Amino acid sequence: MESDECQLATAAQDALMIIAGASGTASRDLRPGLSLTADLGLDDAGLALVAGYLQRIAERIRGTVHAPPFDAELLRDALVWQAVAAMFAQTGRDDLDDDAIRCLIASTLGRLRGHAPDSG
Repeated sequence: MESDECQLATAAQDALMIIAGASGTASRDLRPGLSLTADLGLDDAGLALVAGYLQRIAERIRGTVHAPPFDAELLRDALVWQAVAAMFAQTGRDDLDDDAIRCLIASTLGRLRGHAPDSG
């Protein structure tokens, strides 16, 4: 079974890759404070696409289908880190505060940019 830390890192990476792909932005160029609409240019279709994938990632973590479905409107004015936070909220991970999510994203972006964490 995958460790909790590894599962969170994988989910964050998957979410960032979805956001990057939907917006046509290289994942290495994502930043936690970028707006999904204003900075990354996601329109209604892009927001719906991202919401659908974030829902599936949340269901994978949770192990069950979660109702109600992820609302794309929630993402309309969201920043990258807020979209990831909303995904984790869908899983019931209320223990992850804003700073923890931003740190998780920063670590994930570091790996995506080729900066592996120290193994020491």
